[in-house]
Amino acid sequence: MKLTKIISGGQRGAERGALDAARQFGIPHGGWCPKNRLAEDGRIPDGYALQELPTPSYLAAIKFNVMSSDATLVFTPFGDDVIAHRAIEMAVRFNKPYLQILLSKVKGDNLGQYIAKWLTRRRKIKMQ
Repeated sequence: MKLTKIISGGQRGAERGALDAARQFGIPHGGWCPKNRLAEDGRIPDGYALQELPTPSYLAAIKFNVMSSDATLVFTPFGDDVIAHRAIEMAVRFNKPYLQILLSKVKGDNLGQYIAKWLTRRRKIKMQ
């Protein structure tokens, strides 16, 4: 199974980690980020293939990334994250599959396998 593209806004944490993994394993990547590559931890490095929006809004970037994706994977520490909630709202609004992983509930080493199974069950996901 091979992902055809990873889309992320490039914020710190899981978003940046997804882009790092894509680059490391040669998976095409992209996405939308706020104007001036604004991130919670400073400026998103230029090495990530992201397109800047004309607004500094994180929420606009979430909307464009969800719209551009076949599915959305959301990692949250405890389930009460405002940004994660917005991503899920957008997935529902645009009828996109989503999976929320509550990191406080994850046990064992099978998370990667669980996510892979979820991805393969989504008919909209393009896999090779």
